[in-house]
Amino acid sequence: MRMVSQGIDTEKFFRYYLVKTCDESRVDLRERFLQIEYLSKLLSRFVEPKKHYEDEGELVRIIDLLKEEVEKAEVSIEAYKTAADKILFYQSFFPEAFKRRLLDIKFYADAARAFYRIVGHYRFPVCGLISQEYSLWNFILKSTRIRYLF
Repeated sequence: MRMVSQGIDTEKFFRYYLVKTCDESRVDLRERFLQIEYLSKLLSRFVEPKKHYEDEGELVRIIDLLKEEVEKAEVSIEAYKTAADKILFYQSFFPEAFKRRLLDIKFYADAARAFYRIVGHYRFPVCGLISQEYSLWNFILKSTRIRYLF
């Protein structure tokens, strides 16, 4: 991403633009503070994916990795969270990545929504909130990207 350089607090950077986009879109910031915090952290993780993800965030591997874990019967909540985060990020910032996939973008969006719901139920309630308003957060992230980042 072109706007990030060394020495910048990326979470604050993304939070600023997410808040700005939410405000312009008339999204109640007080009611959605936790979601904005979570998404600011999510975006900052994608600035340097090698620090956060073993597979560096490849979209192709998301479903394959989950399938492997399901086959082992040891699906972790973290695997669902990671997959949902990656899908939301790619859907919002690089939607063209879905054009050459066997499964369409709607399949991935539905999967991310379901994964966030699972994670919200078992460990991180904020993910359940994101699941409930997945389309809104996809819109906010896309709008932030279009208006301020690229």
